[in-house]
Amino acid sequence: MNFATVLRTFLGNRIIKSTEQTVTFTRNLNRKDRVVPRTGLTRSRIVDAAFCAWGRHRFVHTGLDLVARELSVTKPAIYRYFRNKDELVAEMERDYGDQTMKYVVEPLRRFRHENAPLTPDDVVRTFCGHIFQLFEDKPYHYLFFLRRLVGRTLRTDPGASSARTDVTGGAELLSALTLLLRDAGVDARAARYLLVAAVFWMTNHYRADLGFDPATTRPFEPAHLAQSAPRKGLLITAATEHVVRGFAPGLSDQIDQEMVERIATIAPEELPEPDRIFLAIETVVEEHGYAGATVERIARALEMTKSSLYHYFRNKDEMLSRTVLREQEEFARIAALRFRQLATDDERLYALFVLFADYAALRPQAAIVENWVRESNIEVQIPAAHVVEVQKIYTFITDMLVAGSLAGSPGDAFGILQFIHFLVMQENPKRARGDSADRDNHTGHRRALRTLFRRFTDGVQTDTVGGAGTHRTETDSSAGMSQQGVKTL
Repeated sequence: MNFATVLRTFLGNRIIKSTEQTVTFTRNLNRKDRVVPRTGLTRSRIVDAAFCAWGRHRFVHTGLDLVARELSVTKPAIYRYFRNKDELVAEMERDYGDQTMKYVVEPLRRFRHENAPLTPDDVVRTFCGHIFQLFEDKPYHYLFFLRRLVGRTLRTDPGASSARTDVTGGAELLSALTLLLRDAGVDARAARYLLVAAVFWMTNHYRADLGFDPATTRPFEPAHLAQSAPRKGLLITAATEHVVRGFAPGLSDQIDQEMVERIATIAPEELPEPDRIFLAIETVVEEHGYAGATVERIARALEMTKSSLYHYFRNKDEMLSRTVLREQEEFARIAALRFRQLATDDERLYALFVLFADYAALRPQAAIVENWVRESNIEVQIPAAHVVEVQKIYTFITDMLVAGSLAGSPGDAFGILQFIHFLVMQENPKRARGDSADRDNHTGHRRALRTLFRRFTDGVQTDTVGGAGTHRTETDSSAGMSQQGVKTL
């Protein structure tokens, strides 16, 4: 250690002159472009490194040591720019928003001003193309979205400020889509459906790699998932067809929806008491927020010590895996019972929407636990045999694909099942998290669910202003949602 280094250690913010160079030190952590001598380190470089280092581990492991190794620096060097990991994650959210604006929002605004008149196909195809390009160029941003941002609309997190600024670009994105759809003669209330559907289908090849468990520890290698230009074109064309013309045109008018709702509705007394662990996690999250929901606090809520809790489970991953498994088995039991009471696959398809919506309303703890698992980077292991048994219940989706009554190929069955669940959870966040005033509006929710089902079967073409679908839009759930409801997309 030379004399200049010793002076740097003790004088900190002063200017040290040597015969080789003049180095100015500053403690201003908010300057994005501040450079550490000899390393070229900046806040933006650290953010990029965090996306790469954590992304390779699928955001299951998010230690600052991984970021330091990615940059070939020490952890103290990172602390010059970020006080802690939470501050770094917050900056990553802002970067995600910046990329959304650059890749999607600003191009959409230019497209609107440069092209007229517009058709629904024009809007959907263009939007899907920009979404695809964002995650193709920034694949780790998709994993960040999946692990850190999805589900925020379902959270009830007292630990976060209710006035928190939307930095993820969702509000601007929804606004741009709304204007484009209006220009194309489509009811603006379809914007949210387009947003959810496009993001889902444009990232399907990533989810296929993730498999059933998005927290798998297998390294994420985005280069292996890059799509060729022809393949990209096929994906965008298929998504455009799904969104504009739907999966089963006319089907929603061919079934007795009221009858299906009567059979598929889940009564509260049908469900066993919520799992104690789920209730404990819910209690701790409500009191301390997601970040403060530690295993120690959960154990205290169960009136146990942490060591006592681990007497029954090897670790928190096993604890959550068993609990989630029981919840999935309970839902599968109820779903199988309902499906046996319905005569056609078309009816079962709508029943699936009803079941997902009702279960989310009656088990708000499930959504809270799902988000806590994601926030805590817990790896939930679901046995392959269980996955196979659960999938047997939904074979009617494969049968519909084989028969041609549902658009797609038989291999799309699991993706469609995931899409329906994602749609229902994103379209109805207040009811899914159990808000009492919203939960009691049963009639309004059923109308909203029918609208969602119609968009799934017939596409947004039925939302054309003054067209065939306008009179059936009824009370649209997306119409009453604030921009808060779509910020994570």
